[in-house]
Amino acid sequence: MVGLKSTGYIDSFSSTTSDPSWITLEELRSKTIDKINASFYLPYDTYKIGLVFSEVTIEGNNAHVVLEENATVTFKDPTILPIKFSKIIHELLLREDPKGWHVINDIYQDVITMQIENRSESEIFSTIEKNVLSQSKDLDIPISLPIYDQPTNFVNLTYNRAAAVNYANEWAEDVNDAYWEELDEYGNSNDCTNFVSQAVYAGTNQVMSTPNDYYKWYFDAYTKTGSYAWINVGGFYDFLTSNTGRGPIGYSTGSYMCYLSGGDVIVMQKTFGVWKHAVMVTSLTGSCHDHTKIQVASHSVFGFYNLAYFSPSYFFALNITGYNN
Repeated sequence: MVGLKSTGYIDSFSSTTSDPSWITLEELRSKTIDKINASFYLPYDTYKIGLVFSEVTIEGNNAHVVLEENATVTFKDPTILPIKFSKIIHELLLREDPKGWHVINDIYQDVITMQIENRSESEIFSTIEKNVLSQSKDLDIPISLPIYDQPTNFVNLTYNRAAAVNYANEWAEDVNDAYWEELDEYGNSNDCTNFVSQAVYAGTNQVMSTPNDYYKWYFDAYTKTGSYAWINVGGFYDFLTSNTGRGPIGYSTGSYMCYLSGGDVIVMQKTFGVWKHAVMVTSLTGSCHDHTKIQVASHSVFGFYNLAYFSPSYFFALNITGYNN
């Protein structure tokens, strides 16, 4: 629990035989959370964790444990909505020594580890600091809105933001069986853009691209597969900001968040040029210049977060202006 631990706290539950890469990642994760909390001023009020154990196997002095972590954090500032971590799967390896059981390794991915793996502390902290500066811009920046050359056989319609947000709120912590959960090559959840596309699809009153080009935006309800733009972060960004055919249309204001509304999308890069994540904006509870007041729904990682927890990443706001049919 951030703010209560002491320096070197990991030593109390790790072993001299623990995987050094896991310890390094845990220490960097702790420093990153401290940096986010200090930079965005996020003192929490309550922190509730639920653990659901699905496997415990003990062989001699070794143990293998699989569990699901779910947590809710509330903050002292009531205008910062609670965040919820859902479906975080831990695979723990433990070993018993004369002092008790100690963790050898803990394999999992949460909102922090997904952003910091294979990155240096200086790079992570620099990105957080850039996001702090970006959110505090005092003046609205002029944005030249794109002019779309609309085909005459399409009609531009109003995006149903309430429907998109309602969908995101309903399914942020679970998978809708009417679709599917997108997995990576190793069988891990990679569902972020698939989830965002589903919510945007609800906001377009179920209008998608004509499925004649894999780089357009559509899914196949029979095979439960999506196109490149439906499931890929960069593909979604490219489609939305250039689409002149059927489906949603919009534009990006980069790291500037003040044109966002509920139902819009934020996509992220872990490092410049490397797309990483997509989330759906569900509410704004204060100034658009305060990332803690921008609440988003997410898959892979599942749950609800304020944007500050993604500050180790680079942001690109996507403003949806309507859809063509």
